[in-house]
Amino acid sequence: MEPLHLQRDGEKSLHYQIYTEIKNQILRGHILPGTSLPSYRFMSRKYGVNISTVEKAYDMLEVNRYIQKRHGSGCYVLPLDSLEFYSDTVMLDSFEHGQSLSEGWIDFASSTPVVGIEESRSFAGLIQKLAQDKPEELLRRPPTRGIPALRDVICENFAQRGETVCPEHLHIINGCQQGINLICQSIISKNSVVLVDDPGYSVATNSFQRAGAQIETVSMEEDGPDLAALEGILSRIPVDYYYTMANFQCPTNVTFSPEKRAAILTLAEQHGFVIIEDDCLGELYFEGGQKSTLWNTKAHDQVIYLTSFSKCLAPGLRLGYMVVPERFERRITAAKFNADVATPAIMQEALALYIKQGLYERHIQTLRQDYARKRTLMRQMIEASRFLSLPYHNESGGAFFWVQLPENVESVELWSLLQRQNIKVIPSIACSQQAMKRHFIRLSYAGCDEEMIRTGMLQIQRETERLYLVPPRV
Repeated sequence: MEPLHLQRDGEKSLHYQIYTEIKNQILRGHILPGTSLPSYRFMSRKYGVNISTVEKAYDMLEVNRYIQKRHGSGCYVLPLDSLEFYSDTVMLDSFEHGQSLSEGWIDFASSTPVVGIEESRSFAGLIQKLAQDKPEELLRRPPTRGIPALRDVICENFAQRGETVCPEHLHIINGCQQGINLICQSIISKNSVVLVDDPGYSVATNSFQRAGAQIETVSMEEDGPDLAALEGILSRIPVDYYYTMANFQCPTNVTFSPEKRAAILTLAEQHGFVIIEDDCLGELYFEGGQKSTLWNTKAHDQVIYLTSFSKCLAPGLRLGYMVVPERFERRITAAKFNADVATPAIMQEALALYIKQGLYERHIQTLRQDYARKRTLMRQMIEASRFLSLPYHNESGGAFFWVQLPENVESVELWSLLQRQNIKVIPSIACSQQAMKRHFIRLSYAGCDEEMIRTGMLQIQRETERLYLVPPRV
């Protein structure tokens, strides 16, 4: 543990200063999980404070789940609770007020598109047409699995790719996050072991943890998960589920190689675990055609497939779908019914018509072109920077970059500084609990125009350089 700097004439009490200093060292990864903190008596002598002052500080650390007191043994640092830091601080701060449209903000945190006038008018026109043609159907309670019109058009899209989806196994949901929560409510239990990527999508990890699952992590490489590490985990513990993104993985933007996709499916069959595939970014490819998925007709019993229209069309729709193996069908349907009975019919009907009329395909082609331009600009500025780098090769698609900072620049410090300058990013502490991965940020270009990208990236470069040269204390 690094020395603490206490101000005896400061406004904050000494016990609160001790708490804050130790908490910040834990958040920065300078005190690792499992580390034993110095005793009350040692801290009292070292810093010239009462034992009761140290005890109060440690009590605060325990209440806020940074440490665990073990009777007769000492106080030990707990693994970072990403739910507390990420969801309550980074996620809520970035997203609780909706998509930022206020002047002066540059949002590199959100990976959802800004809906344009054309899309808004198209949907408004379709809703108006539906209200004229069949108003009675729009306000009826729809089937729990979703309206037939939308499920049919989705099944038709699968058929065009040579895949067959049974309509009974397809569920319309309120985005991928609801799908994850339905899985947690229906098939994840306190006895479940869930494997996740590291770095990975912490919101899903937190959901699995709240459901009581034991979490195991596998490191991400340039072409997918570390297979040797994955096989090592499988050799020592029975894994029930593996949550992952094979296309444009969050936050690294890595797309799995064909070899690793095949290996993962083989391991799933051999060891009996189910893959939960989140493919919310799969359609955001810029060249090379549609990316394949882990889910396919042959592997339909091994994979729960999730995707959303939020990342490719409009986040305000809150529409997505999941394809569920037959053995989970009834449990997922019951969970969906218990959650909200059914997704509102009006937006389902409008989306089905939007897809049937070819408007979605036209929109996604335009979006890919727009993203490709913005991705090229952001990549050029990252590569031209002295203090920013890309640890993984550039994938031609997706919505963000996983950017490496210098080793002495903490992502949480940079995040905090940028927040005060109306620039939003995602710090790596929100995506990984490993201390070695605390020097990264995720930058998305989805919600910014090119001028915002230029302005924001120049400011990130300036602040990174300043932190590199004179690392500040938080």
